Amino acid sequence: MLRGVNKQIVEVNQTNSPYFEKIYFVIKPGCSQNDYDRLGEEATRLVEEIDFTKENKSPKKRIYFYSFCGLLLGIAGTLLVFKIF
Repeated sequence: MLRGVNKQIVEVNQTNSPYFEKIYFVIKPGCSQNDYDRLGEEATRLVEEIDFTKENKSPKKRIYFYSFCGLLLGIAGTLLVFKIF
């Protein structure tokens, strides 16, 4: 379904998402406004490509990464202090 004053927005009502009821796509100014069917198909294709069920299954990786970075910064700071004195 196309909506908007100048038909510049595509609204997708069927998102198949537990989080989102509607998704709006803003059409680029250079696009032909006569291809409503093609714009709707492209918007539907993009919505189908989104994986709404994908969850962050490994927050441990992020914790390990930041811990490792902190450890490296601590070692670098210690070496810098002993190098100065």
